[in-house]
Amino acid sequence: MVPAFVEAMKPFKENIHKIPLNSGKAFRDHESLRKKVNTPIYFAPPYPFWERGLRKNIHGRFRPSFPQNRNLKNLAWKEFVALSMN
Repeated sequence: MVPAFVEAMKPFKENIHKIPLNSGKAFRDHESLRKKVNTPIYFAPPYPFWERGLRKNIHGRFRPSFPQNRNLKNLAWKEFVALSMN
């Protein structure tokens, strides 16, 4: 898994500052991956299964309207409520 992952990341090396991973079996060799790409690796917190659907639903509603580079600190409450009601 690690060699294929490293190879796939090569074109994006300049833009990768951290790598978030799930804590599954595929990345049990995360330490060798970290050494090869010289980038910090973080693991997603293990949420209870009933929260996953909620998080995907929320992400699916908000991501199209708010790109990753938008600062959400200035998000108006009306915008948030309007998206929540859709």
